[in-house]
Amino acid sequence: MTERTFKHINGKIKLAIPDSLQDVTLQMMIEFQQPALSDLEAISALTQTPIEQLYGISDIAALNEAILPFAQSLQHQLAYTYEAGTLPKQVTLRYPGGKAHVITIGDDVGFYAYGAVMEARELMAAEIARHQQTYGDSWRENLNPDLRTCGLILTQFLYNRAYPAHVPSAIDIQQFFDVVKWLPVTDAAPLARHFFLSYPNLPLRKPRLWQRLQHLLKNVPALMHSRPSVTSIP
Repeated sequence: MTERTFKHINGKIKLAIPDSLQDVTLQMMIEFQQPALSDLEAISALTQTPIEQLYGISDIAALNEAILPFAQSLQHQLAYTYEAGTLPKQVTLRYPGGKAHVITIGDDVGFYAYGAVMEARELMAAEIARHQQTYGDSWRENLNPDLRTCGLILTQFLYNRAYPAHVPSAIDIQQFFDVVKWLPVTDAAPLARHFFLSYPNLPLRKPRLWQRLQHLLKNVPALMHSRPSVTSIP
């Protein structure tokens, strides 16, 4: 990210502008993917600045020059990353308060819970049906899934990895999604593609014994009193 200062009716305003696709999060792209997006709405999405604050910028030419060329290339960059299909070896989830949790992906890209597979399959089935209505049998070649749906699928997968011994509630999943959506889109898009292309035969894996023991030993006090949440990292 590059921080730029622009003239504003109230003085000056600083905006954090992405330098590359690695700086763009899934949440930014979810907002950027909205239909009929205006230039100002696109800038709001990519800088995570409320649009009301952008209205006060007086040097619009400088603002457009700083961000619009990057914004216009985003869909192409995302498509290239998506098609490359290179899976991340690990992802870092950043929790409220600044805590971080590194989750190893490795080569064993599967789910540890049957319920998570069913939830992910239901989400993908609806998205694939939408593509089939438009593209028929060539839906795979034209796959451009809704990014919020991708985030919800990744939430199921990553919750499995973060808490392999715990069955999440709907509230747990929503809270965890609020963390997952801030993953770099360069991590999120290839993972989502992998699951879509694995549909309907999503892999179901058994947690390794050491993983289950490690999770339980770390959480003995917590398990006695409460269930894990996204604000407590095992």
